Amino acid sequence: MSLQPKPKKIRRGNITAVIWRNRSREGSFYYKVEFVVSVKKPNGEWEDRSTFSVNDLLMLQKVADLAFDWIYEQQEVEKAVE
Repeated sequence: MSLQPKPKKIRRGNITAVIWRNRSREGSFYYKVEFVVSVKKPNGEWEDRSTFSVNDLLMLQKVADLAFDWIYEQQEVEKAVE
């Protein structure tokens, strides 16, 4: 049984990019990104949501940009190793 490595998380404010590294059937690697916004509920508990308000969009853009840069750097390292 192989364990999935922990994802890379990039967070700014209440917006987080969760980046997963996956292996294709052919053996190459690819990345998937999930974006979540953490919202405090009236009972005080925190909840992650995948829908964003208009006020979240600029921070979402920033986090997406940082996620892109991180993935790009990883892919460059992978190419250098090959």
